[in-house]
Amino acid sequence: MERRSSAADKERLEARAIGRILDRQTREIVGWVYEWNTGERAHLWKNGEREDVVFEDEVQPCKVGGVGCERAPKRNL
Repeated sequence: MERRSSAADKERLEARAIGRILDRQTREIVGWVYEWNTGERAHLWKNGEREDVVFEDEVQPCKVGGVGCERAPKRNL
């Protein structure tokens, strides 16, 4: 029987930002949430880990004709 690979078997090769970490009081960006190709998530802090923070989902760019794109500003090229 063939063994299926799991996220634990994968090597971390690349990650993408999926969210921001904001200071609760100032709303300044103090870090980002990254998701690795393995599915694991990690925090990347700008100037050291903070405790009083809120997490904000990263806004994904819309595709032409997609939901929400009608509100995107149009540019003349």
